[in-house]
Amino acid sequence: MKNFLLIIFIIPLVCFSVDGVILPLKSLPTSLNIKHLNQLDQYRVLSLLGDGLFQLGDNIKFNKMIASKVLWSNDGTQVEIFIKKGKFSDGTDLTIKSVYESILECIRISNNDATISFSKIKGYGDWIQGLKPKLEGFTWDDKTRKISIKLVSKAPSVIDNFSLSTCSVMKKNKYGEFDLLNGSVGTGPYKLQSADSKIIKLIKNPHHFGLFSGPENVSFKETNSSGDFHVLKKEFSLILTDEDLAEQEGFNKYPFSRLGSTQ
Repeated sequence: MKNFLLIIFIIPLVCFSVDGVILPLKSLPTSLNIKHLNQLDQYRVLSLLGDGLFQLGDNIKFNKMIASKVLWSNDGTQVEIFIKKGKFSDGTDLTIKSVYESILECIRISNNDATISFSKIKGYGDWIQGLKPKLEGFTWDDKTRKISIKLVSKAPSVIDNFSLSTCSVMKKNKYGEFDLLNGSVGTGPYKLQSADSKIIKLIKNPHHFGLFSGPENVSFKETNSSGDFHVLKKEFSLILTDEDLAEQEGFNKYPFSRLGSTQ
């Protein structure tokens, strides 16, 4: 039998226990520092704790999450992104400065082919090399609650990149790092309740911007039985399977949800 994929599918709320769901990970992360994300399981936890300005939806369409409006210039080299009023998961106000700092760090660490459009931001070369202290083409304005981007040439995909998990909007921790397992505060559908070497516990974020019909609580535990259906069925609330496998007793397939996002 093929190995079971660790991608979660949502179950109607009547199927959740009072305490929520327990989901399996191959490796329990101890950090979600966006500069050091190198495991799939890190992204699965991060996707529940942080929202970006946009989220990839149906039919490869990007939906606004923390962004409220986007205005492009006629020549396609300038864009203004307006930010919704709201709160972080700890109840503090979502400030434009915090959004700017979070997205700026995402731009700083993104250096792969998928995010090459960031290099089109005016002044990127000098800034990323440390020759200039500020990224000239990336600014923010508190009064109008907007972030402005100036490009050296057209790069419409630049805002699509703000849907990546590494571009999740969050507050820095006391060490100046963006790490949602170690003191940073996020904007996703869940917030951190506790984390240790055995289990990560999340609870719903009452200040979340979007609609999310998941359980009240989500826990992640490590498993060495990712390919054993019968063991997983006993130990965890949701069991995962390849699309090609037939449905089995006690198991059903469900539509994709953020519980299994690997973005």
